[in-house]
Amino acid sequence: MGVVVAACATSAHVLAGGDVPVAAVAAVAAGAAAVTRLVGARRLTSSQLLGLLVLGQVAAHLLATPSGSHDTRMLGAHGLATLVSLLALRHAEDLWWRAADTVLGLLRVPGVVARVKPGTCVLRAVLVRDGRDAGRRPAGRAPPLTA
Repeated sequence: MGVVVAACATSAHVLAGGDVPVAAVAAVAAGAAAVTRLVGARRLTSSQLLGLLVLGQVAAHLLATPSGSHDTRMLGAHGLATLVSLLALRHAEDLWWRAADTVLGLLRVPGVVARVKPGTCVLRAVLVRDGRDAGRRPAGRAPPLTA
């Protein structure tokens, strides 16, 4: 995400006629990468992505031209770059989470498998799914309370 934010912000700034120092690009990429690391384990909504992208665009613009032009062309270029970034990252985020869900689904064990020593026989088995077992429960007892 840091690379996408820095690349789109830099491209927008240059296409609108502004100069971008290398230090500004590095700072935006590092900042965006740090934020990405903080929110990386969560699924982001489109509005959250948009907020992070706008923040990156503003940071890139202010670092590149602290006192410079803030004309309509520059604003339009940054707005377009934000939209392109949002569409690209929304698609990438959806693909990433779909792949992660698929991999986690493949790694789940459908039931409990007990290792049986050779020469023994199983008289009764209890299949456990979703934290519930199919076996009998003693009458008159409740599950323990958790704090």
